[in-house]
Amino acid sequence: MRIRLILILLFIFMASDAQTPTATKLASKGGSEYQIYHGAQASISEIKNAELLRHYFKEVTGVELPLSQELTPKYWSIILRLTPGTESLTKGSEISNFKITTEARNIILSASTAKGLASATYYFIETVLGCRKWAPGQPAECPKRRSIELELPFSYSSESPFLYKEVYGMPTTDTEYLNWHHLNTLNHEWLLWGHSFDKLVPPSLFKTHPEYFAFYEGHRVPNQLCLSEEKVFELSRDKITSLLEFNPKATYISVSPNDTMGHCQCERCARVNKEEGGPQGPLIRFVNRLAKQFPKYKFGTLAYGEYSHAPLKTRPRENVVILVSTIQAYRNQPIETEPSAHNLRAQLAQWLSLAPEVWVWDYYAQFTNYLAPFPDLHTIGPNIEYYKRIGIKGVFAQMAEEHYSDLSELKAYLLAKKLQDPSVDTKALTQVFLTGYYGPYAPIVKNYLLTLESSLKTSSKPLGIYGNPTEALDSYLSNSLIEPTLNDMDRALKKTVPIRYKKRLERLALSPLFLQLQQARSQGFAQNGLYFQTKENTFAIRPEIKRQVQLFFKYAKASEIHQLSERGFTLEQYEKEWKTLLKKPPRQNRAYGLRPSFSINWIADYMAKGENTLTDGLFGFTDYSYNWLLFDRTVELGLDLGESKSIEKISFRFLNDPRNWIHIPSQIEVWSSTDGVNFKPLKTRIQPLVSTPKNTPQIEGISIRNRRPFRYLKIRLVPQLELPLEKQSPHKKPILALDEIFLE
Repeated sequence: MRIRLILILLFIFMASDAQTPTATKLASKGGSEYQIYHGAQASISEIKNAELLRHYFKEVTGVELPLSQELTPKYWSIILRLTPGTESLTKGSEISNFKITTEARNIILSASTAKGLASATYYFIETVLGCRKWAPGQPAECPKRRSIELELPFSYSSESPFLYKEVYGMPTTDTEYLNWHHLNTLNHEWLLWGHSFDKLVPPSLFKTHPEYFAFYEGHRVPNQLCLSEEKVFELSRDKITSLLEFNPKATYISVSPNDTMGHCQCERCARVNKEEGGPQGPLIRFVNRLAKQFPKYKFGTLAYGEYSHAPLKTRPRENVVILVSTIQAYRNQPIETEPSAHNLRAQLAQWLSLAPEVWVWDYYAQFTNYLAPFPDLHTIGPNIEYYKRIGIKGVFAQMAEEHYSDLSELKAYLLAKKLQDPSVDTKALTQVFLTGYYGPYAPIVKNYLLTLESSLKTSSKPLGIYGNPTEALDSYLSNSLIEPTLNDMDRALKKTVPIRYKKRLERLALSPLFLQLQQARSQGFAQNGLYFQTKENTFAIRPEIKRQVQLFFKYAKASEIHQLSERGFTLEQYEKEWKTLLKKPPRQNRAYGLRPSFSINWIADYMAKGENTLTDGLFGFTDYSYNWLLFDRTVELGLDLGESKSIEKISFRFLNDPRNWIHIPSQIEVWSSTDGVNFKPLKTRIQPLVSTPKNTPQIEGISIRNRRPFRYLKIRLVPQLELPLEKQSPHKKPILALDEIFLE
């Protein structure tokens, strides 16, 4: 009994004595006075985080701290404490909040959730031990330190202003990265996510129950629901009930229209549309009904497309979350000042005045070309600071899902840090990352980023999330800007540095390499294009292009790049295209350099090389955004060869990409003439053209044999008369895309 009393008195003496020191040594000369304490009745979370902390402590110091279920005067303790709160409507809202405090020389990591305790542990590992988790899929990097001191008293409280923080990109593939950087993930927290109508009421029911689906432009369509149909509500309620049986721990449920046009215009829905100012009215009323049935869960719905504006009358329930999409805005400036975001800012104000909780669905990649340089870094900090200031409660920052996109590592790092604490300095964060992640290459990378940012600011070209790097070849992505960067990277990679830095710079080099390859394909026979003219007056691939192709695919495969765009275009497909280009010499087009005439203008958003597109000797690929001219009305093309010539074959190629409203023509008519006045139809064997939906874009070629000389050619192309039923919209028309008029 006397011994026990002495131990207690000794412990009290140590605790009181610990109030005076200004620092405590967690490790010193290969030893430590500390243990990790998690209590006799510790939860699985407390035990896992205790083991995690011990692992990293040993990684840094070489010291393996004892794990203990008792507080003892033999050691000071790092205490892991889980203090669960009560279930409430804010379920999940404080999921990553935590506190770190000290009592005497004991250090206490506490949180009310398992995720919060993991966040506290990783914060300690990063801040005190000095470890860094720079990028998803890569191990944390820790310094080697025999001694570690911590200034006392120490207190830190993490309370992000955002209830939900997700970086939907490569972080989703790495659980440690998510915990380390205090991020949410839809994989575990959402019962249903995103566009979900087809999950609630499957389109397979359309044949037997068309009344469940939207009445649009005079008929029922299977791509949206009739939200005034009682059976649709019942089916949705029952589907959610059944899903909750398998995942009752979910926090959020998305009830959102499918990602197509076509809201219901039946008599009942139309009446509500009129009352509420648009189809967002029936949607919010429908979501409110479901949210009332499941009050312990939060229901999210998208303010997107036709549903962007807030309703005039109905307020979302207290457990309804509104996700406002920023898809309409360019990325040249932050959302607060970007001119193209004017309507978006108004919509945010509407929803914030009406809804209890508003989130933003934001975008930080170019989805048509994941590897294209996309210089939007300067928007990350200001965007998040703006969202906090106006009262946004959640941010879903979409990148390239689990795939790599330009500057993925740096963007994810900045987004995570700013979402956790919007007050941190973005430039300082960037410098910390560049120094730590790229090591000796940091100055080269910094110069590259500053050059891109400066060039974009002085450019008049819009930076859109659906674009192509060829659009900016005469401005912020010019060859004169990119080539010096690639030369710097090439020289740097020849130096002797640790392999991890080489791999990181090689991955970064993919973006300027991809840019040069894409621009070479679009330039063709022009300067910096794919081909050069030999002494024999033939054309051949430029030797430097062959080297760039080799480097690009070497780096891409080493970096485990698989997908290059949102629509599923793969590295394998891209390599196949290049093998075809490098294997075959360019075909000689006898129409090369001629300037066609047009009865109407092409679609201005996709002008390629304008009138030169169809006679530049270059074929397009499955990406409609370059080397194709697009038309949404009947067009007549005229071509003057300068003199009568014997042309044996006239060829056309069309793109069939129904997902983007692009279909092959419904009709082609071709006439020839020697005098430009009297035209005769060419005899053809063209079969009637029928555009059929396909999962991936396809290129359809048509050739016409010719036996008589001509000077003038006239071509009439008629688009499809209407879109397929599921794609019909008053705002969309069938589009035809033509890449070349080829004469042989």
